[in-house]
Amino acid sequence: MRKNICLVLMPSENSIYRKKTPTIPPISLGVLAGYLSKNGIDVFLEDCANKIGLDDNVNEQKELFQIVFEKDAIFRYLEGKEDKRLDKVAEYLLKDINLDSYEYFGCSIGADFSLMQIHTGFIVAKYLKKKTSKTVFIGGNNISYMYIFKEFYKELWSIVSGQFKYIIKGPGEKIITEIINGLSDRKRYEDFININGLVKKSGDVVEANPESMPCVIRPDWGAFDLDKYKRWLPINKEDACMQIYKWPDWVSSLVYKHNEEKAKKVENKVVLPYIFNYNCPYNCAFCTQSDYDRGKVIGGQIKDVVSDIEYLKNKYNTNYFYFLNNSFNYSGRAVEEFCEEVKRRDLEIYWSDCARVNGMTYDRLKLMKEAGCRKLVFGFESGSKTVLDLVDKRLDLKKLETVLNWCKEIIYEIAKEKNLQFKLAIIHSQLPKEIIKKALKENKISP
Repeated sequence: MRKNICLVLMPSENSIYRKKTPTIPPISLGVLAGYLSKNGIDVFLEDCANKIGLDDNVNEQKELFQIVFEKDAIFRYLEGKEDKRLDKVAEYLLKDINLDSYEYFGCSIGADFSLMQIHTGFIVAKYLKKKTSKTVFIGGNNISYMYIFKEFYKELWSIVSGQFKYIIKGPGEKIITEIINGLSDRKRYEDFININGLVKKSGDVVEANPESMPCVIRPDWGAFDLDKYKRWLPINKEDACMQIYKWPDWVSSLVYKHNEEKAKKVENKVVLPYIFNYNCPYNCAFCTQSDYDRGKVIGGQIKDVVSDIEYLKNKYNTNYFYFLNNSFNYSGRAVEEFCEEVKRRDLEIYWSDCARVNGMTYDRLKLMKEAGCRKLVFGFESGSKTVLDLVDKRLDLKKLETVLNWCKEIIYEIAKEKNLQFKLAIIHSQLPKEIIKKALKENKISP
Protein backbone atom coordinates (compact mmCIF):
# COMPACT_ATOMS: atom_id res chain seq x y z
CA MET A 1 0.00 0.00 0.00
CA ARG A 2 1.33 3.44 -0.93
CA LYS A 3 2.09 5.85 1.87
CA ASN A 4 1.02 9.18 0.47
CA ILE A 5 -1.59 11.72 1.46
CA CYS A 6 -3.26 14.80 -0.01
CA LEU A 7 -3.92 17.48 2.65
CA VAL A 8 -6.53 20.12 1.79
CA LEU A 9 -7.14 23.29 3.85
CA MET A 10 -10.69 24.65 3.58
CA PRO A 11 -11.51 28.31 2.77
CA SER A 12 -13.36 30.73 5.01
CA GLU A 13 -15.90 33.39 4.10
CA ASN A 14 -13.06 35.91 3.67
CA SER A 15 -11.95 34.20 0.47
CA ILE A 16 -15.23 34.88 -1.34
CA TYR A 17 -16.94 37.80 0.32
CA ARG A 18 -13.86 39.92 1.04
CA LYS A 19 -11.57 38.47 -1.64
CA LYS A 20 -8.77 38.18 0.90
CA THR A 21 -5.97 35.84 0.00
CA PRO A 22 -3.76 34.44 2.78
CA THR A 23 -0.70 36.58 3.43
CA ILE A 24 1.41 33.75 4.88
CA PRO A 25 1.72 30.08 3.93
CA PRO A 26 -0.53 27.78 5.98
CA ILE A 27 1.43 26.74 9.08
CA SER A 28 -0.91 23.82 9.81
CA LEU A 29 -0.12 22.19 6.46
CA GLY A 30 3.59 22.93 6.83
CA VAL A 31 3.76 21.29 10.26
CA LEU A 32 1.80 18.23 9.17
CA ALA A 33 3.91 17.82 6.05
CA GLY A 34 7.11 18.34 8.03
CA TYR A 35 6.29 15.48 10.38
CA LEU A 36 4.71 13.10 7.86
CA SER A 37 7.45 13.42 5.27
CA LYS A 38 10.07 12.90 7.97
CA ASN A 39 8.32 9.62 8.73
CA GLY A 40 8.31 8.32 5.16
CA ILE A 41 4.88 9.55 3.99
CA ASP A 42 4.72 11.59 0.77
CA VAL A 43 2.57 14.70 1.06
CA PHE A 44 0.71 16.92 -1.41
CA LEU A 45 -0.72 20.22 -0.12
CA GLU A 46 -3.61 22.40 -1.29
CA ASP A 47 -4.72 25.71 0.23
CA CYS A 48 -8.25 26.31 -1.05
CA ALA A 49 -8.35 29.84 0.39
CA ASN A 50 -5.76 30.86 -2.17
CA LYS A 51 -7.51 28.91 -4.92
CA ILE A 52 -10.73 30.87 -4.33
CA GLY A 53 -9.09 34.20 -3.54
CA LEU A 54 -7.09 34.24 -6.78
CA ASP A 55 -10.13 33.30 -8.89
CA ASP A 56 -11.78 36.46 -10.23
CA ASN A 57 -15.16 34.88 -11.02
CA VAL A 58 -16.71 36.42 -7.90
CA ASN A 59 -20.38 36.17 -8.86
CA GLU A 60 -20.02 32.56 -9.96
CA GLN A 61 -18.24 31.74 -6.70
CA LYS A 62 -20.94 33.33 -4.58
CA GLU A 63 -23.63 31.41 -6.43
CA LEU A 64 -21.67 28.15 -6.15
CA PHE A 65 -20.95 28.43 -2.42
CA GLN A 66 -24.34 29.76 -1.35
CA ILE A 67 -25.48 26.24 -0.56
CA VAL A 68 -22.77 25.65 2.06
CA PHE A 69 -24.90 27.72 4.45
CA GLU A 70 -28.03 25.59 3.93
CA LYS A 71 -27.95 23.37 7.00
CA ASP A 72 -30.64 20.88 6.00
CA ALA A 73 -29.15 20.28 2.54
CA ILE A 74 -25.73 19.66 4.09
CA PHE A 75 -27.09 17.27 6.72
CA ARG A 76 -28.93 15.25 4.06
CA TYR A 77 -25.78 15.14 1.90
CA LEU A 78 -23.64 13.93 4.78
CA GLU A 79 -26.19 11.21 5.50
CA GLY A 80 -25.91 9.96 1.91
CA LYS A 81 -28.51 11.85 -0.14
CA GLU A 82 -27.24 12.89 -3.58
CA ASP A 83 -26.96 16.62 -4.20
CA LYS A 84 -25.24 17.83 -7.37
CA ARG A 85 -24.89 21.35 -5.97
CA LEU A 86 -22.73 20.11 -3.10
CA ASP A 87 -20.82 17.78 -5.44
CA LYS A 88 -19.92 20.86 -7.48
CA VAL A 89 -18.59 22.64 -4.37
CA ALA A 90 -16.29 19.70 -3.64
CA GLU A 91 -15.25 19.37 -7.29
CA TYR A 92 -14.36 23.07 -7.45
CA LEU A 93 -12.19 22.84 -4.32
CA LEU A 94 -10.54 19.63 -5.52
CA LYS A 95 -10.00 20.64 -9.13
CA ASP A 96 -6.47 20.11 -10.45
CA ILE A 97 -5.97 17.27 -7.91
CA ASN A 98 -5.69 13.78 -9.35
CA LEU A 99 -7.67 11.85 -6.74
CA ASP A 100 -6.43 8.50 -8.04
CA SER A 101 -2.86 9.45 -7.11
CA TYR A 102 -3.41 9.36 -3.36
CA GLU A 103 -4.08 6.59 -0.89
CA TYR A 104 -5.17 8.91 1.93
CA PHE A 105 -6.77 12.33 2.22
CA GLY A 106 -6.83 14.92 4.98
CA CYS A 107 -9.41 17.72 5.24
CA SER A 108 -8.49 20.58 7.56
CA ILE A 109 -11.58 22.54 8.54
CA GLY A 110 -9.36 25.40 9.67
CA ALA A 111 -9.22 27.52 12.80
CA ASP A 112 -11.21 30.68 12.01
CA PHE A 113 -14.51 30.00 13.82
CA SER A 114 -15.80 29.77 10.26
CA LEU A 115 -19.06 28.02 9.40
CA MET A 116 -17.95 27.90 5.78
CA GLN A 117 -14.69 26.13 6.70
CA ILE A 118 -16.52 23.62 8.89
CA HIS A 119 -19.23 22.82 6.36
CA THR A 120 -16.96 22.67 3.30
CA GLY A 121 -14.55 20.41 5.19
CA PHE A 122 -17.24 17.83 5.85
CA ILE A 123 -18.68 18.22 2.34
CA VAL A 124 -15.28 17.53 0.76
CA ALA A 125 -14.65 14.63 3.14
CA LYS A 126 -18.00 13.07 2.21
CA TYR A 127 -17.32 13.56 -1.50
CA LEU A 128 -13.88 11.94 -1.22
CA LYS A 129 -15.27 9.03 0.73
CA LYS A 130 -18.03 8.55 -1.85
CA LYS A 131 -15.86 8.91 -4.95
CA THR A 132 -12.64 7.18 -3.87
CA SER A 133 -13.48 4.90 -0.91
CA LYS A 134 -10.10 5.99 0.52
CA THR A 135 -9.36 6.79 4.17
CA VAL A 136 -10.14 10.43 5.03
CA PHE A 137 -8.81 12.28 8.08
CA ILE A 138 -10.61 15.38 9.35
CA GLY A 139 -8.91 17.89 11.67
CA GLY A 140 -8.19 21.54 12.34
CA ASN A 141 -8.69 23.73 15.39
CA ASN A 142 -12.35 24.23 14.50
CA ILE A 143 -12.83 20.62 15.64
CA SER A 144 -11.78 21.78 19.12
CA TYR A 145 -14.24 24.70 18.97
CA MET A 146 -17.01 22.35 17.85
CA TYR A 147 -16.18 20.05 20.74
CA ILE A 148 -16.24 22.86 23.30
CA PHE A 149 -19.67 23.93 22.00
CA LYS A 150 -21.03 20.42 21.53
CA GLU A 151 -24.59 21.44 22.37
CA PHE A 152 -24.62 24.09 19.67
CA TYR A 153 -23.22 21.60 17.11
CA LYS A 154 -25.21 18.66 18.47
CA GLU A 155 -26.97 17.80 15.19
CA LEU A 156 -23.80 18.10 13.14
CA TRP A 157 -21.80 15.99 15.60
CA SER A 158 -24.52 13.34 15.58
CA ILE A 159 -24.16 12.97 11.82
CA VAL A 160 -20.41 13.34 11.24
CA SER A 161 -19.39 11.11 14.16
CA GLY A 162 -21.37 8.30 12.53
CA GLN A 163 -20.07 9.00 9.01
CA PHE A 164 -16.33 9.48 9.53
CA LYS A 165 -13.95 7.24 11.46
CA TYR A 166 -10.97 9.53 11.75
CA ILE A 167 -11.96 12.92 13.18
CA ILE A 168 -8.99 14.31 15.12
CA LYS A 169 -9.07 16.84 17.96
CA GLY A 170 -5.77 18.60 18.64
CA PRO A 171 -2.38 17.95 16.99
CA GLY A 172 -2.79 15.42 14.19
CA GLU A 173 0.69 14.68 12.88
CA LYS A 174 1.51 11.76 15.21
CA ILE A 175 -2.00 10.29 14.97
CA ILE A 176 -2.14 10.34 11.18
CA THR A 177 1.33 8.77 10.96
CA GLU A 178 0.41 6.00 13.40
CA ILE A 179 -2.86 5.22 11.66
CA ILE A 180 -1.36 5.19 8.15
CA ASN A 181 1.44 2.89 9.31
CA GLY A 182 -1.10 0.69 11.11
CA LEU A 183 -3.41 0.44 8.10
CA SER A 184 -0.38 -0.49 5.97
CA ASP A 185 0.15 -3.35 8.43
CA ARG A 186 -3.50 -4.42 7.96
CA LYS A 187 -4.77 -3.05 11.25
CA ARG A 188 -8.45 -2.07 11.50
CA TYR A 189 -10.34 0.89 12.92
CA GLU A 190 -10.94 -1.01 16.15
CA ASP A 191 -7.18 -1.08 16.74
CA PHE A 192 -7.11 2.72 16.86
CA ILE A 193 -10.20 3.32 19.00
CA ASN A 194 -8.16 4.51 21.98
CA ILE A 195 -5.56 6.52 20.07
CA ASN A 196 -4.96 10.05 21.41
CA GLY A 197 -7.10 12.78 19.85
CA LEU A 198 -9.64 10.52 18.15
CA VAL A 199 -13.26 11.72 18.33
CA LYS A 200 -15.75 8.86 18.54
CA LYS A 201 -19.41 8.19 19.22
CA SER A 202 -20.37 6.22 22.31
CA GLY A 203 -24.08 5.55 22.10
CA ASP A 204 -25.63 8.99 21.66
CA VAL A 205 -22.64 10.78 23.17
CA VAL A 206 -19.67 12.21 21.26
CA GLU A 207 -16.40 11.74 23.13
CA ALA A 208 -12.77 12.60 22.42
CA ASN A 209 -9.72 10.76 23.65
CA PRO A 210 -7.08 12.95 25.37
CA GLU A 211 -5.23 15.01 22.81
CA SER A 212 -1.83 14.06 21.49
CA MET A 213 0.97 16.26 22.80
CA PRO A 214 2.24 18.69 20.17
CA CYS A 215 5.86 18.63 19.08
CA VAL A 216 7.97 21.44 17.69
CA ILE A 217 8.49 20.72 13.99
CA ARG A 218 10.22 22.68 11.29
CA PRO A 219 7.47 23.28 8.72
CA ASP A 220 8.07 21.79 5.30
CA TRP A 221 5.91 22.94 2.41
CA GLY A 222 7.77 20.67 -0.01
CA ALA A 223 6.82 21.36 -3.62
CA PHE A 224 3.93 23.62 -2.53
CA ASP A 225 4.11 26.90 -4.45
CA LEU A 226 4.92 29.67 -1.97
CA ASP A 227 5.15 32.32 -4.70
CA LYS A 228 1.43 32.97 -4.18
CA TYR A 229 2.22 34.33 -0.72
CA LYS A 230 5.08 36.64 -1.67
CA ARG A 231 4.86 40.42 -1.24
CA TRP A 232 6.66 43.26 -2.98
CA LEU A 233 8.58 44.94 -0.18
CA PRO A 234 11.07 47.82 0.04
CA ILE A 235 14.69 46.71 -0.03
CA ASN A 236 15.23 48.91 3.01
CA LYS A 237 14.51 46.43 5.82
CA GLU A 238 13.08 48.91 8.33
CA ASP A 239 10.67 50.28 5.73
CA ALA A 240 9.64 46.71 4.93
CA CYS A 241 9.11 45.97 8.63
CA MET A 242 6.87 49.02 8.91
CA GLN A 243 4.65 47.66 6.12
CA ILE A 244 4.59 44.09 7.40
CA TYR A 245 4.25 44.53 11.14
CA LYS A 246 2.88 47.97 11.95
CA TRP A 247 0.14 48.68 9.46
CA PRO A 248 -3.22 46.87 9.36
CA ASP A 249 -3.21 44.02 6.88
CA TRP A 250 -5.68 45.64 4.49
CA VAL A 251 -3.47 48.76 4.32
CA SER A 252 -0.34 46.69 3.78
CA SER A 253 -2.02 44.78 0.95
CA LEU A 254 -2.66 48.04 -0.91
CA VAL A 255 0.92 49.14 -0.35
CA TYR A 256 2.33 45.84 -1.68
CA LYS A 257 0.43 46.44 -4.92
CA HIS A 258 1.75 50.00 -5.05
CA ASN A 259 5.29 48.72 -4.49
CA GLU A 260 4.88 46.28 -7.36
CA GLU A 261 3.67 49.01 -9.68
CA LYS A 262 6.61 51.24 -8.76
CA ALA A 263 9.01 48.33 -9.25
CA LYS A 264 11.90 50.39 -7.90
CA LYS A 265 14.07 49.33 -4.98
CA VAL A 266 11.71 46.49 -4.08
CA GLU A 267 12.10 42.75 -3.64
CA ASN A 268 9.62 39.88 -3.73
CA LYS A 269 9.64 38.11 -0.36
CA VAL A 270 7.54 35.62 1.59
CA VAL A 271 6.85 36.11 5.30
CA LEU A 272 7.12 32.69 6.94
CA PRO A 273 5.10 31.40 9.92
CA TYR A 274 6.77 29.28 12.58
CA ILE A 275 5.71 27.89 15.98
CA PHE A 276 8.12 26.77 18.66
CA ASN A 277 5.98 26.68 21.79
CA TYR A 278 2.51 25.28 22.33
CA ASN A 279 -0.18 25.39 25.01
CA CYS A 280 -0.53 27.88 27.84
CA PRO A 281 -0.14 27.63 31.62
CA TYR A 282 -2.77 30.32 32.21
CA ASN A 283 -6.49 29.66 32.25
CA CYS A 284 -8.31 32.39 30.32
CA ALA A 285 -11.96 31.38 30.09
CA PHE A 286 -12.30 32.07 26.36
CA CYS A 287 -9.19 30.25 25.10
CA THR A 288 -8.69 26.65 23.96
CA GLN A 289 -4.91 26.82 24.43
CA SER A 290 -5.25 26.19 28.17
CA ASP A 291 -7.90 23.48 27.75
CA TYR A 292 -7.91 20.46 30.08
CA ASP A 293 -5.08 18.65 28.32
CA ARG A 294 -3.21 21.75 27.07
CA GLY A 295 -1.99 23.31 30.29
CA LYS A 296 1.64 22.24 30.06
CA VAL A 297 3.79 24.39 27.77
CA ILE A 298 5.68 22.42 25.13
CA GLY A 299 8.73 24.37 23.97
CA GLY A 300 11.47 23.49 21.51
CA GLN A 301 15.16 23.34 22.31
CA ILE A 302 16.35 26.87 21.59
CA LYS A 303 19.42 25.98 19.50
CA ASP A 304 17.28 23.63 17.39
CA VAL A 305 14.63 26.34 17.03
CA VAL A 306 17.18 28.90 15.82
CA SER A 307 18.66 26.30 13.46
CA ASP A 308 15.17 25.77 12.01
CA ILE A 309 14.76 29.51 11.50
CA GLU A 310 18.19 29.77 9.89
CA TYR A 311 17.32 26.87 7.56
CA LEU A 312 13.99 28.44 6.56
CA LYS A 313 15.62 31.84 6.07
CA ASN A 314 18.16 30.37 3.66
CA LYS A 315 15.83 27.96 1.87
CA TYR A 316 13.14 30.54 1.14
CA ASN A 317 15.46 33.56 0.90
CA THR A 318 13.59 35.72 3.39
CA ASN A 319 14.37 37.75 6.50
CA TYR A 320 10.78 38.02 7.69
CA PHE A 321 8.84 35.77 10.08
CA TYR A 322 5.55 35.59 11.92
CA PHE A 323 6.10 33.56 15.07
CA LEU A 324 2.74 32.12 16.11
CA ASN A 325 3.46 31.17 19.71
CA ASN A 326 0.88 31.70 22.44
CA SER A 327 3.49 33.63 24.39
CA PHE A 328 7.03 34.25 23.22
CA ASN A 329 8.12 34.98 26.79
CA TYR A 330 6.60 31.89 28.46
CA SER A 331 10.07 31.51 29.97
CA GLY A 332 12.44 34.41 30.72
CA ARG A 333 15.44 32.15 30.32
CA ALA A 334 14.18 30.94 26.92
CA VAL A 335 13.75 34.57 25.78
CA GLU A 336 17.33 35.43 26.64
CA GLU A 337 18.76 32.22 25.22
CA PHE A 338 16.85 32.67 21.94
CA CYS A 339 17.89 36.29 21.45
CA GLU A 340 21.52 35.66 22.33
CA GLU A 341 21.66 32.71 19.92
CA VAL A 342 20.18 34.80 17.08
CA LYS A 343 22.73 37.53 17.78
CA ARG A 344 25.62 35.05 18.10
CA ARG A 345 24.85 33.63 14.65
CA ASP A 346 24.43 37.15 13.27
CA LEU A 347 21.09 36.22 11.72
CA GLU A 348 19.40 39.17 10.10
CA ILE A 349 15.79 38.28 10.81
CA TYR A 350 12.75 40.37 11.67
CA TRP A 351 9.75 38.95 13.46
CA SER A 352 6.57 39.43 15.45
CA ASP A 353 4.94 37.31 18.14
CA CYS A 354 2.44 37.27 20.98
CA ALA A 355 3.58 37.96 24.53
CA ARG A 356 2.40 38.49 28.10
CA VAL A 357 3.58 41.24 30.40
CA ASN A 358 4.18 38.67 33.13
CA GLY A 359 7.91 38.33 33.70
CA MET A 360 8.76 40.96 31.09
CA THR A 361 11.64 43.34 31.84
CA TYR A 362 13.07 46.36 30.07
CA ASP A 363 16.33 44.53 29.37
CA ARG A 364 14.51 41.57 27.82
CA LEU A 365 12.46 43.85 25.59
CA LYS A 366 15.59 45.63 24.41
CA LEU A 367 17.33 42.30 23.80
CA MET A 368 14.34 41.13 21.75
CA LYS A 369 14.52 44.28 19.64
CA GLU A 370 18.23 43.66 19.04
CA ALA A 371 17.38 40.09 17.95
CA GLY A 372 14.92 41.30 15.32
CA CYS A 373 11.60 41.70 17.13
CA ARG A 374 9.52 44.38 15.43
CA LYS A 375 6.08 43.71 16.88
CA LEU A 376 4.63 42.22 20.06
CA VAL A 377 0.94 41.54 20.51
CA PHE A 378 -0.22 41.73 24.14
CA GLY A 379 -3.66 40.21 24.63
CA PHE A 380 -5.02 42.19 27.55
CA GLU A 381 -8.68 41.97 26.46
CA SER A 382 -9.95 44.76 28.73
CA GLY A 383 -8.91 47.68 30.91
CA SER A 384 -11.54 46.67 33.44
CA LYS A 385 -10.25 44.68 36.40
CA THR A 386 -13.74 43.26 36.88
CA VAL A 387 -13.79 41.84 33.35
CA LEU A 388 -10.22 40.56 33.67
CA ASP A 389 -11.13 38.75 36.88
CA LEU A 390 -14.23 37.25 35.26
CA VAL A 391 -12.17 35.70 32.43
CA ASP A 392 -9.38 34.78 34.86
CA LYS A 393 -6.81 36.75 32.85
CA ARG A 394 -4.32 37.07 35.74
CA LEU A 395 -3.07 40.40 34.47
CA ASP A 396 -1.72 43.29 36.53
CA LEU A 397 -2.86 46.50 34.83
CA LYS A 398 -0.07 48.55 36.43
CA LYS A 399 2.51 46.09 35.11
CA LEU A 400 0.86 46.30 31.69
CA GLU A 401 1.16 50.09 31.68
CA THR A 402 4.81 49.85 32.69
CA VAL A 403 5.66 47.34 29.95
CA LEU A 404 3.90 49.37 27.26
CA ASN A 405 5.83 52.46 28.32
CA TRP A 406 9.06 50.47 28.13
CA CYS A 407 8.17 49.52 24.55
CA LYS A 408 7.68 53.21 23.70
CA GLU A 409 10.98 54.16 25.33
CA ILE A 410 12.81 51.52 23.30
CA ILE A 411 11.23 52.86 20.10
CA TYR A 412 12.41 56.32 21.13
CA GLU A 413 15.97 55.18 21.84
CA ILE A 414 16.29 53.24 18.60
CA ALA A 415 14.94 56.17 16.59
CA LYS A 416 17.33 58.51 18.33
CA GLU A 417 20.27 56.35 17.27
CA LYS A 418 19.15 56.67 13.64
CA ASN A 419 19.22 60.44 13.58
CA LEU A 420 18.59 60.80 9.84
CA GLN A 421 15.16 59.18 10.22
CA PHE A 422 14.60 60.56 13.69
CA LYS A 423 12.01 63.21 12.99
CA LEU A 424 9.82 60.88 10.93
CA ALA A 425 10.07 58.14 13.54
CA ILE A 426 9.14 60.51 16.36
CA ILE A 427 6.16 62.01 14.56
CA HIS A 428 4.70 58.61 13.66
CA SER A 429 5.62 56.70 16.82
CA GLN A 430 2.51 57.63 18.83
CA LEU A 431 4.71 58.49 21.80
CA PRO A 432 3.27 60.71 24.56
CA LYS A 433 3.39 64.41 23.62
CA GLU A 434 5.83 65.31 26.36
CA ILE A 435 8.35 62.74 25.07
CA ILE A 436 7.95 63.99 21.48
CA LYS A 437 8.55 67.60 22.57
CA LYS A 438 11.59 66.57 24.60
CA ALA A 439 13.00 64.55 21.72
CA LEU A 440 12.56 67.31 19.19
CA LYS A 441 14.07 69.85 21.57
CA GLU A 442 17.10 67.69 22.43
CA ASN A 443 17.85 67.12 18.75
CA LYS A 444 17.11 70.70 17.74
CA ILE A 445 14.53 69.66 15.17
CA SER A 446 11.50 71.86 14.60
CA PRO A 447 8.10 70.12 14.48
